[in-house]
Amino acid sequence: MEGGKVALVSGANKGLGFETSRQLAQLGITVLMGARSVGRGKAAAKELQKAGLPVEFIRLDVTKKDQIDQAAAMIKKRFGRLDILVNNAGISEEEAGTQNSTETVSGNVLRRTFDTNFFGLVELTQKFLPLIRKSPAGRIVNVASGRPSVVRERNRNACTAMLHVLQARCSSRSMWTTYAWTSAEES
Repeated sequence: MEGGKVALVSGANKGLGFETSRQLAQLGITVLMGARSVGRGKAAAKELQKAGLPVEFIRLDVTKKDQIDQAAAMIKKRFGRLDILVNNAGISEEEAGTQNSTETVSGNVLRRTFDTNFFGLVELTQKFLPLIRKSPAGRIVNVASGRPSVVRERNRNACTAMLHVLQARCSSRSMWTTYAWTSAEES
């Protein structure tokens, strides 16, 4: 088991995940940069390693249970705990020729989006809770965009609302992390 704090960042090969990895590593935290694309994940980790930062690539597609299990087993064997889990992996898809309105978004886009953005987050959190509980100060950070819905209603006269609540129980006894977003069109 290695010493020092360890973090896992999903969706770490670009954007907020990449910058989060950089900033955590600059604090001396060993960062495991999770990404579903091996090529992009290794390239992102290599860029931060060139700057002397303690990061490593770890293959992690949050929609693939076997990859979640392999990541958890490796972290348990090597570190014995996880201090920080950053749930950053997420997708936002639009279908060609549509605006993903309530009337036009397909079930396939919704399924892929929820598999990654919701179920992937929940399954990753559930798998890593035992390792986070072994940390003296385990943390879970859930990253979300300002646009929590896959459906962007463009009709100003339509009345739409969405409530998304995610609760993740964590820490040695009980710590609740709750995220709730609402969005509604003006009437």
